[in-house]
Amino acid sequence: MREFFERMPEDLRGGLHRRTFCKGEPVLLAGEENRCIYMVERGTAMAWVADESGATALVDRYGEGDLFGELEIFCEGLKTIEVMAASDCTVLQLDRDYLLEWMERDFALTTALIRHLAQQMRRYAENATQLQLLRVKERVRACLQSWREMGRRGAIDKQALAAQVKAPMRSVNRALAALAKEGLVRCGRGTVTLLPLGGEGGEG
Repeated sequence: MREFFERMPEDLRGGLHRRTFCKGEPVLLAGEENRCIYMVERGTAMAWVADESGATALVDRYGEGDLFGELEIFCEGLKTIEVMAASDCTVLQLDRDYLLEWMERDFALTTALIRHLAQQMRRYAENATQLQLLRVKERVRACLQSWREMGRRGAIDKQALAAQVKAPMRSVNRALAALAKEGLVRCGRGTVTLLPLGGEGGEG
């Protein structure tokens, strides 16, 4: 979508704003009403959700040229999920009214957005299906990896992990024991801690 922003009509550029975020800074907060579409111009961001128990899951990653925030524009009443800067990043933010005006003028843009939304929905559905088909150990591995990418440190409650991967605690414990042998985690009483990977520093 980057090419569309590069040739955006001059009279609509008043609704376009460039914003910069430091690594770890929220771009969107969960539950907000969003009236903008965003494109990552530089750096990376990631979206994640949390449930009532505090368990979190990585939903998506956004690199340069990727869009987010578009679903709230076209789905009335839909609230945002949290989007955080995964690195220092710059995003272009376009107000909803300016986007809709632009879409009325530019059929190619409208077609590209529809294609983008359809591809996103298909990808989310495929990811959800694949996750359900994974064995418990791989679901646990994927969940822990998402938490690692979000920078989570410290002890993680095993009950929250079991709820996240939708598996019995006995199966989760077996999976964690196997991952501990691989040097990925350290298991405690009711908790599990992520261990640094080879290229990472300590757990500061």
